Amino acid sequence: MKHILRSNQRHDIYRKYHVQDSEIRELLGECGFGYDAICESVLGEGHFLGGAQTIAAMERDYVYPDIADRDTPRTWQENGAQDAWHRAGQKVDQILSTHHPQYLNSEQDDRIRAAFDIRFP
Repeated sequence: MKHILRSNQRHDIYRKYHVQDSEIRELLGECGFGYDAICESVLGEGHFLGGAQTIAAMERDYVYPDIADRDTPRTWQENGAQDAWHRAGQKVDQILSTHHPQYLNSEQDDRIRAAFDIRFP
């Protein structure tokens, strides 16, 4: 249940939770916690998980690797239950099959292959 607070109610809550000290307010600001977000969490759902600040921080600060599977366990099972090692192996195979940099020109490559027993194409 959402609560709509009047300004004086917000200040009463602020005092109630002993957050009126300027050092604590500064610390909250440095950590990225906003007064409104704290009030919404305390008086709303009881957590920050769905809050705009939390979602923004997740999108900004967290890296989700390409090989990570973020599906639900049921969807993961339905899609073959591939672990990270399997997905990483597929990624390696894909990179090796498509990435063929040309660091040497053909003349340089021919001279090196003539001088050494190179079996890699």
